[in-house]
Amino acid sequence: MATTGIKKEEVHRISYKLFKGEIPAGMCVCHKCDNPGCVNPDHLFLGTQKDNMRDMRKKGRGNKLPVHVGTANYQSKLSEKKVREIKNALKDEVPGMQRKLSLLYGVDRKAIYNIKHGITWKHVS
Repeated sequence: MATTGIKKEEVHRISYKLFKGEIPAGMCVCHKCDNPGCVNPDHLFLGTQKDNMRDMRKKGRGNKLPVHVGTANYQSKLSEKKVREIKNALKDEVPGMQRKLSLLYGVDRKAIYNIKHGITWKHVS
């Protein structure tokens, strides 16, 4: 796909420009209605990125939902016991061990890598 050199601009910014005027450099076009797809100029106002983040927190948006780790995650294929076994097997740097463990426990090699490097299952020692 060839690029045209035309900068992509979000439609709410275009709406703001059409109905309210230019947007000063570094300013965000924020939504009173908290609907990112809204283009109603009555719902749009200017603010800095800091203003936008403050508005988000004030309205209770951006709060992350609790993360279900380990066996609390419904997609988990491993138990804490199995993760301990995997971590013990990974203590020695044996070539091909991650591949063997992924086959043995029926998970992707990336899952074993993530366990080894503390990306997932951090709570299990």
